[in-house]
Amino acid sequence: MSKGKPMFFIRTILFLFWFPAGTRSHNSSSCVSSSCGEISVSYPFRLVTDPPNCGHPDPIFKLQCLQNRTILQSDSAKYVVRSISYNNFSIRVSDLGIVEKNYSSCPAYSSNTLETRYLSPGYSNTDIILVNCLKPVSNRLYVEDPVCGNPTAFSNSSRVYSYLVVRWALHSETTEFCREDRRTLVSSDTLNGNRNYTIIHDSMAYGMELIWFRALCGECDRTNGRCSLEDNKIRCRHYCYEDTPFSERTFGCKLDYYGALIFVVGVGIASLLGLRFILGVVFVIGFLLCKRRKQRSTMDKSGAIEHRSSDPESSTLELEKR
Repeated sequence: MSKGKPMFFIRTILFLFWFPAGTRSHNSSSCVSSSCGEISVSYPFRLVTDPPNCGHPDPIFKLQCLQNRTILQSDSAKYVVRSISYNNFSIRVSDLGIVEKNYSSCPAYSSNTLETRYLSPGYSNTDIILVNCLKPVSNRLYVEDPVCGNPTAFSNSSRVYSYLVVRWALHSETTEFCREDRRTLVSSDTLNGNRNYTIIHDSMAYGMELIWFRALCGECDRTNGRCSLEDNKIRCRHYCYEDTPFSERTFGCKLDYYGALIFVVGVGIASLLGLRFILGVVFVIGFLLCKRRKQRSTMDKSGAIEHRSSDPESSTLELEKR
């Protein structure tokens, strides 16, 4: 990254490049919000029955409406959409295999397939890991799973012990006799207090939060900016890197590159203009003073001549003296 230069006006100009990046590059004039069940669907999402221009072109934003349920598909994995927030740019989804209050239902996919270019897990999520073990684990943080285990996880054993474990509670000493089967993201807020199978299953049914603000960063990406979400607002910042070819740099980076020269030239021009202005003012003042003094001298001489010519006695005296 280029070294910062202590020039206030340059930094002020660069600040102009910190702008909201949430510019939609689609024609929304003919688009209206759709719905499926209780889910309202609008840009960047769209239903498969909506016109293509009403949603983001990435297929992750193309939702299906099946039996009054909104479905998001990532590759071959399918998730039920529980809610979409257009204020904080998030979507909450749960594994299609998990049925709410049906405690014999199991997650069908590993949630790591959901992380794409435009979707990323929210900070409030944590992993629930399904593990299969060769022997029992005597740890209260390992919650026995009587339903979703894989009985064929170990070919050399007819007895498999299955557990649901929060990621941070996974112990390294169990890796010798336990294998991870799959993992599901859940909201951390739903796991407060004591954990049992019912609580964990309800948490998986509630779902995970994904952030989708990257779908609105098209303009920022096109100008080589860095798009981020700050206080529920999308921001685009432009940074200057030494290894970026000069022709590909933004106006702000080019200005920063030539900042010292521009600063010196600017100060020089400003100084010359200032000196010229000061000299001009001094010259005008001097010229006016000289002109006024000359006018006053001329007026004094004229007044003296008129006074002598208008006094007859003084004229007679001068003649007698002669």
